[in-house]
Amino acid sequence: MGAKFIGQFLLEKELITREALLAATEQQLRVNLTLGALAVAKGFLSEAQADAINLEQQRSDKRFGEIAIARSMLNSQQLDELLLAQKAQRVFLGEILIQQGHISREKFEAELVLFNQEQERSAELVKVNLHSLPQYGVIEDFLDMTLKILLRVAKEQVKITSVGYTALQCAYTFAQRVKGDQQFDYVLALPENMVRILCQNFLRIDCAVVNELALDAIGEVVNIISGSGCAKLSARGKEATLDPPRVISGAAPANAVCIGMSSIEADFEVRFYF
Repeated sequence: MGAKFIGQFLLEKELITREALLAATEQQLRVNLTLGALAVAKGFLSEAQADAINLEQQRSDKRFGEIAIARSMLNSQQLDELLLAQKAQRVFLGEILIQQGHISREKFEAELVLFNQEQERSAELVKVNLHSLPQYGVIEDFLDMTLKILLRVAKEQVKITSVGYTALQCAYTFAQRVKGDQQFDYVLALPENMVRILCQNFLRIDCAVVNELALDAIGEVVNIISGSGCAKLSARGKEATLDPPRVISGAAPANAVCIGMSSIEADFEVRFYF
């Protein structure tokens, strides 16, 4: 399996340096503002109002604008203006790398073609393997919420990279039991640096070490994902309730479905223990 993000792809081919990738990524974060930040900058919302919407978004499968309009904090015209502004100012990583002189436009465009071809092959393989799983419907709901929640509450763009039955070795494993018409554990297995990064982004604090606060934060992230997944099951008429999330240890059971995931920072795994 090749690189999952264009920056990693260029780094692995030694076309850019790690320092160049870091600088470009930091610049991208500074330029690509969230809707909340844009709304505050334009005077549509106060920082307290934006924070309140972000907090609700962390605990629901709803978009920022959807929540803001439902709370009468924004009107549809203001939301349209924010979305247009966000789109107009959005800059992609490749453009920043070119602007900063780390790679020529011609070379980047040629490599982007190769990267996209590789990603299409990988995505098709993942799709075929997911659809072959007997519990595909349930797994699809929970994977969909995993991708959405990690992006919304932890600011982590994540891709599905593999489907199988061999568990990845990870330092920390968090599980939550889903009960009802179908019983299983939703499991998030993370390396140490991913625990710290998710905690830092979720709580908006520095997280230099994995401590009790960090473990509690990841437990809450798991709870949000599982709760949203159960809501999707309930909407289809299936009974689904949750036990509290917990940190577990030991090897994964033989029947565990292991979904490989990747962010820019680390590889990790979502598992389903049926």
